[in-house]
Amino acid sequence: MLLDYGAEVNATFANLETTALMTSSFHGHAQIVRTLLDHGASAKTVDSQGSTALGYAFGGMVQLCVCVCCFGRQRS
Repeated sequence: MLLDYGAEVNATFANLETTALMTSSFHGHAQIVRTLLDHGASAKTVDSQGSTALGYAFGGMVQLCVCVCCFGRQRS
């Protein structure tokens, strides 16, 4: 994984300034969300529209909302 080679876990991309955590949350990739959080991803980062990973998770699955809430609070 790129994180093992020093990739910035909270890096933003595209015009919306989204993070990998936001994108993974939206697409329902629970294991990736957990891995990103375990590597220090911030659940509090806000994109250019004011959305957080939790907001993106609502577009995905309820399980991800629980993961971002519970584990994101511990990491932030």
